[in-house]
Amino acid sequence: MKILYIAPYPPLKSGVADYSYYFKKAIEKNLNIQMDILDIYQNENIYTLRKFSSLGKKVKSLNIESYDLAHFEIGNGQNREFYILYFIQKFFPNLKTIVTLHDPPQVLTAPMKFIGLENRFRIIRGIRKLFDITIGRYWIEKVMKKVGIIITLTEKGREEVIKKFSRDPSKTIYVPLLTHLNSLELSNSVVYKDKVEKIVFFGYFGSKKGIDILLKAFAILLKSNVEYRNIKLYITGGLPVNSKADSFYKYVTRLIEQLGIKDSVIFTGWIPENEKEQLLKEADIVVLPYRKQATFGASAVLIQAMSYGVPIIISNTKSFSSEVEDGKTGLIFEDGNVKMLADKIKLMIENKELRQQLGKNAREHIFKEHSWEYVASKMSKIYKKMLEENFNENND
Repeated sequence: MKILYIAPYPPLKSGVADYSYYFKKAIEKNLNIQMDILDIYQNENIYTLRKFSSLGKKVKSLNIESYDLAHFEIGNGQNREFYILYFIQKFFPNLKTIVTLHDPPQVLTAPMKFIGLENRFRIIRGIRKLFDITIGRYWIEKVMKKVGIIITLTEKGREEVIKKFSRDPSKTIYVPLLTHLNSLELSNSVVYKDKVEKIVFFGYFGSKKGIDILLKAFAILLKSNVEYRNIKLYITGGLPVNSKADSFYKYVTRLIEQLGIKDSVIFTGWIPENEKEQLLKEADIVVLPYRKQATFGASAVLIQAMSYGVPIIISNTKSFSSEVEDGKTGLIFEDGNVKMLADKIKLMIENKELRQQLGKNAREHIFKEHSWEYVASKMSKIYKKMLEENFNENND
């Protein structure tokens, strides 16, 4: 079997790019499948009509007929992969297609970005946004209707996609997000320290990630016991390039000063994968205080932390609910409840046995349902079904 794989890929710094890298490794390692990355303007978004037109010409010139099917990884900010999907449907309508949606049921936040206007006055950009919610939405629905199989990484995401696009349930399939670790790495033992020294947050620097909630809870924690003053909070993740992110960053830096916790908080910024892995090995607790969102994607950070056996504290967002069972594979607090989060962190700090049990249970869960072998076996059935049946929708 020969698959054309259209996905963001390292060196791009994104969660979907990291996932694509490990997914490809897992499939090629466990299945007799050749996956070729399509490298057209690799990792570059399409912001002009000229680039959009050029992309179409390049897709049309490809030797697409030599592939059995095309598999796409699409996050809501990845216009490039969606545009390639559109052009493949246009020029190669008989090629079977699979799309993994990373932020279901949302496909793209701004489908019409290729018309430009990004650096114009706000009123001009508003015209583009009007196109996004009118022509863009119609375009997305038309393209997605032609996709043979849509894969989601959460069951809730699958339900939302079926509802939004009126999909046949048999053609919308939940496949667990695979862990970055292979089976040998997952079987390694984990050492749990007597005292908590590092609490770690992972995620891009934005208000939706609940960083301010964590900082307020951490301040309460430090004031509750003088012995906690040696604990450090690591804030790890990149800063999106936009005015909202810049404003939020300024708010957070002021908040840290006001809370009096500057000496206990360490901002790492974006770090490469090897440093991230090292930090996970050293972390005593990982906290993901994300706020509720309109999308229902899986959290790669959550799966990765659980695979390292790190005890987890998460908010009760729907995207986390299928992975963490409160009191068994992690602890859950009410979204936005600062006091409750502080209490949960304190409970873990004071109870090594609890941290150890939660970490071990989390790792066992990942080994059973997110291993390379498990995900590859699920994908093998999907690929074979695609080839055996007429899974592409009508192309009219």
